[in-house]
Amino acid sequence: LYTSGGTDAAPATATYARNGTSLLVAGLVRSLANNSELDLTGANEVVITGLVYVDGANSDLRIQSSSLIYIDGWVKAQDQILINPTGVENGMSLIITPFGRVESLAAHATADPLQTGNPYQIGIAGAGRVEIDGVLEALAPGADISIQADNQVLVNSAVSANHNIFLDGG
Repeated sequence: LYTSGGTDAAPATATYARNGTSLLVAGLVRSLANNSELDLTGANEVVITGLVYVDGANSDLRIQSSSLIYIDGWVKAQDQILINPTGVENGMSLIITPFGRVESLAAHATADPLQTGNPYQIGIAGAGRVEIDGVLEALAPGADISIQADNQVLVNSAVSANHNIFLDGG
């Protein structure tokens, strides 16, 4: 993969993607649709170093991987976010780096059905260790955050919710 802006005289620089990376978002992925879900899925690692925006009203974001999910960019949705790494790489399932940010911006509309498998504003379920070194927030009225790991949950920075925060380390 290459970043944009290259020419024949000055090629674009390579964007880091290791072998075993199924999905790399180094630019912008943006959904503007209302009442929809943006689903980012990879059989191997999912790496987000760019921007993922779900800007439609009542629209959800789902990030899934059978391996590690690595977030070093900005991820935001107007409604619910589910992050579900079902595999483990070197003991880790999810890393949100100090430069990573995950935000749910608006309250879930009661008339809107809940995201399948996620009764929380932000739900994280990891098969291994879940490490939060960046910002994780759901500040809309009544917003809950749930972080569950089969191994260990490490919060090294800020997790903020307007309502409940549930942490469950294995």
